[in-house]
Amino acid sequence: MSRLISAFEIELCSYLLQNVLDACQNAGVQKVLEEDLGDDHPLTIYLELVGELDPSPSTLRAIVLSNNDLHDLDVATHELLVRQRWQVHSAVHRRRSRCVLEVRQMMSEEEAKLLSKQASIFAKALETPRLSLADGITTLIDWIIKLRQWREDLEQLANRPFAETDGQSLPKPELQGEHSATAPAAPGLPGRLPNPQSKQIADIANELRKQTPQKTWPQIAKHIAETLAASDSTSQKTYDSEQIRSLYREYYGDKALKKKMRG
Repeated sequence: MSRLISAFEIELCSYLLQNVLDACQNAGVQKVLEEDLGDDHPLTIYLELVGELDPSPSTLRAIVLSNNDLHDLDVATHELLVRQRWQVHSAVHRRRSRCVLEVRQMMSEEEAKLLSKQASIFAKALETPRLSLADGITTLIDWIIKLRQWREDLEQLANRPFAETDGQSLPKPELQGEHSATAPAAPGLPGRLPNPQSKQIADIANELRKQTPQKTWPQIAKHIAETLAASDSTSQKTYDSEQIRSLYREYYGDKALKKKMRG
């Protein structure tokens, strides 16, 4: 099992939540965030109980956010928290070295160097002077998801018979979006040819945001799914909220809400 990576993943999630909860000291911010996330999001449930719970590190570590939950949080905060500043905790960043050690022991020196390079890019981005809280949240979410890919690879490797893994390396997770050396350009710039369906979804979402800015992401996703179904009645294909969100993020890249999801 990837004990050290798992522990660091939990620590990064707590780091993320602490920054979000600090912003929620503003009652208006908390209200909008809860509305956008929806009643069943783990953070909404926590915020509703925060008056009765102690927001200590041990409590924050008990809040489990799936990748979908993290994407929803990214969407909900990107314009809402653009004026606040990210609170840096460099000591947390430095503990990434433990993960590198674990990868070196379980995989190889090459993979350990790759993980170290990726983690250094994320840490450096989070330590950018006057980084907005919105950008800090997006960057840390990207880091957490990337770290989960490493953890899953290590667990997959650990579960293989020894004869299958001896001398073998797993495929290396690649950096995505703005964190990649070959990051795609933003829409309309050289190097990026948007998926036509991604663009269609982005156009529908942005138009709906202009007309009814109070709409939450689940409501927007439902509207997009209905619009797509109505535009192609001969197709049997359906879309769930996660597929729609993924296509939206594919069009805009990892910083989807830079394009004003809030209208």
